[in-house]
Amino acid sequence: MQALRICIQHQSQQSCLLQYHALSLTCKVLRSQLQILDCQSSGRLSPAQRPLRRGRPQRGVKPGVVQTPAQPEVVLDLPSVDCRETFQKALVLQDWPQALQVFKQNTRDILATATPMALQSLVQGLSRAQCAMDAMEVYDVCKQASVTFNRKTYENLISAAVKAVDPAGALGIFRDCQAAGHQPNRGVHCQLMSALAKAHRPHGWRLAQAAYQLWQELLSSGQPLDAAAFRAGMHACTMTDRLEEARGLLDTMAAAGHPPDVRAFNILLKGCSLEGASGLDLMAAVLDTMEKAGVERSPVTQNTLVDAYVRAGRLEDAKRVGREAMEGGQPLDVWGHSTLIKGSLQAGDLKGAHDLLHQMQRLGVPPNVVTFTTLLDGYVKAGDLAAARRLWSEMRRCGVLPNAATFNTLLAGLAASPEPEPLRAVYELYGQMETYKVRPTVDTYNTLLKACMQHGETKQAMAIFKRLRQSRRGPDVVTYTTLINGFSDAGRPAAAVRAFEEMESDPNVKPDVACINAMVDALQRLGDMAAAEAYLSQAAQLAQQQGQPPPIEAYGAVIEGYAKQLDAEAALGVLKDFFELGGEADSRMYDIVVDVCVRTQKFQRALQVMKTMESQGQPVDKQRIKRRLEQVFRRQSKVQRASHRHMPSTNENLERLKFWLGLENRYYS
Repeated sequence: MQALRICIQHQSQQSCLLQYHALSLTCKVLRSQLQILDCQSSGRLSPAQRPLRRGRPQRGVKPGVVQTPAQPEVVLDLPSVDCRETFQKALVLQDWPQALQVFKQNTRDILATATPMALQSLVQGLSRAQCAMDAMEVYDVCKQASVTFNRKTYENLISAAVKAVDPAGALGIFRDCQAAGHQPNRGVHCQLMSALAKAHRPHGWRLAQAAYQLWQELLSSGQPLDAAAFRAGMHACTMTDRLEEARGLLDTMAAAGHPPDVRAFNILLKGCSLEGASGLDLMAAVLDTMEKAGVERSPVTQNTLVDAYVRAGRLEDAKRVGREAMEGGQPLDVWGHSTLIKGSLQAGDLKGAHDLLHQMQRLGVPPNVVTFTTLLDGYVKAGDLAAARRLWSEMRRCGVLPNAATFNTLLAGLAASPEPEPLRAVYELYGQMETYKVRPTVDTYNTLLKACMQHGETKQAMAIFKRLRQSRRGPDVVTYTTLINGFSDAGRPAAAVRAFEEMESDPNVKPDVACINAMVDALQRLGDMAAAEAYLSQAAQLAQQQGQPPPIEAYGAVIEGYAKQLDAEAALGVLKDFFELGGEADSRMYDIVVDVCVRTQKFQRALQVMKTMESQGQPVDKQRIKRRLEQVFRRQSKVQRASHRHMPSTNENLERLKFWLGLENRYYS
């Protein structure tokens, strides 16, 4: 009767269907009770009356029932009727927290008995309730159990993941939806494209490429495109360095009956700003087109211009835009002021950045969490933790709640601080994330991982890595790079190589240049120079594809490895390759090459390298080379005395090197 009353209260189709399942369960319970009565009348034991394991008394058995302990123990694997009923009632009443709790506590039973409709009702309800992480956790469990959903459930999940700033997770669900035979609607398609295009580094480039691929799929689908779809496509193009293609979409939009509005122009201007100084000319051309089209600037336009000048290192021009916006009656909003603070920090003007914060407050522009986090980052990078703590207190006094980026910034500062017991302070701050109901991100775990590695706590680091792998977000390429560098610095290069190999087996992670550089360093520490050179080629090729110079870290590591083996010619060959690819050596790379040349008595080569250093303005540590020469002379004398052989008294290249170093020599003798 209670189930029927609930059904009457909820007349929606979904609720009635759920009540149908609840009534079905009630019928099953009644059949089970009738079976027990029938077995009792016949003297047999029903499955529910058989003894449990470990000899525990069974619930619900009356004292008068005869027990048979001599019979073999039977392991019951029957789902709890109570948990099933509680789960169904929670779904009907849309009590999603209760339904989630029952699901987590009785996952196996629920999966074995609940219908796909009930499970998808839970996922949809959590998604609509803005509990994206919980919804995706339930989804992952259902996916492992081969449960598929309808298109609407997938779309709700994708939208929830986007709102939770998990574009990579949203992309995975999108592909699962397609694999299940559904095609997400155009709105969800565009929403995901925009989220992927906005993703930050280190995932940014890969996810932006995924956004562009989605754009190509949308074009080839033949669906009619509205203005939002064109803007999403422009966003994908700008974030993958396809500015001309994005600019051409302005004309395509107009031809399709969707005249570009200020939002479309702002997307294109944002792409120009990402190019730094080289994008300023194109930005001016876009502004000219915008003016001719009669499209007025918006606050977002002003913010984008400020960002463009800050990225180009032209802070005064950025401030000029702010003054012009003020004179035009549209003063910069919180985002524009936050960008100016960022520019002041990049220029090394901490005081000016803090003054901008107070200027915002005087203008009636309340700072937000991005403003405070940007300024916190400046103090942390300057090593001024005291000022960072004062700002942290001021932020809370203003009623601004921290987000994950705020915590990550402070965690990184505490981890690198010279204060006693830095790890303790790091974990205390990490514990406050739960107080503020802030979920740790991959960057949070990476920061903790790096802190543990820096302080030699490899066991704690691996515990954090395990926790990250168990989380839905999973490790990224920065995680593995941190592990590889940490193991190498701890004198465990073999463990570093294993970490890289584990990353290669992870389908969700692709190595970047920094990660391959770390692998090269680990291999040279192991002395495996053939493998180190193979990965060096990969790093150089990947850097070239991305328009970057040859990686000095990888080339320096290989040169260092050959120097350890006293192979001066191989080290010089790697240096030559580096120069041919357009690389610019630093003083450390030069010092290693000079050192190995002196140690192997290739004095002419050493002199050539040092002259190259001087011509490029690199400082030459002559005192260090003198000390190395003295070591060579002592070793020669020792060998001469032991072998009773007479060593050549003169060496023209050596005397020339001594003359160049200002040592006593016989170069002109």
